[in-house]
Amino acid sequence: MIPEPGSWIRSSDSCGICKVLRVIMDVYRPRFHLADRKRKNRDGMVLARRLLSKAWKPSVDNEQLSLWLVEPLSPEETEQLQRYVAEHHEVMQEFEQFHKPFGILLNLTVDFPGSLTVPQLEAVFSDIKNVGLTSDEIVGHIESSPLGLHVAPGIHRAMLQFYSPECEVRDQEYVYRELRVRLP
Repeated sequence: MIPEPGSWIRSSDSCGICKVLRVIMDVYRPRFHLADRKRKNRDGMVLARRLLSKAWKPSVDNEQLSLWLVEPLSPEETEQLQRYVAEHHEVMQEFEQFHKPFGILLNLTVDFPGSLTVPQLEAVFSDIKNVGLTSDEIVGHIESSPLGLHVAPGIHRAMLQFYSPECEVRDQEYVYRELRVRLP
């Protein structure tokens, strides 16, 4: 069952009662070399806003849930939710006004020559803020740059964290708009 945006669900991992905001399906998994075969992620993702904990206590927050772990509310739960909404206007106002970005991270570890600086590493991905980069575009930038596998003295390792603040999708790939370089 694929829930519709605006519907109420619960997750079998017991996060509580959530309202569906968006469902993301058929997004390609990141690949680490452009020569690798593209594969779609078979798990859909539900972006939802949690209203209540599994104990039916106010617990407003974002949830990123596997599509296969969500279920529609039972008729009894739906009735209980309707009563809760009617009796708790302040909580519902907080719920409706709540906004926190949904984000997804792509972490890539790269080796690079010791002569390269962090600003030079960041420059490889200079267009990330303006147009955003898909994982394939990121891998293409890496493969056409001094980053990658180096086996020689003076090689350093960095963790590149690419962030997609709203789980934006283009051509069935997440679009990343921020980069953080983490050095050991």
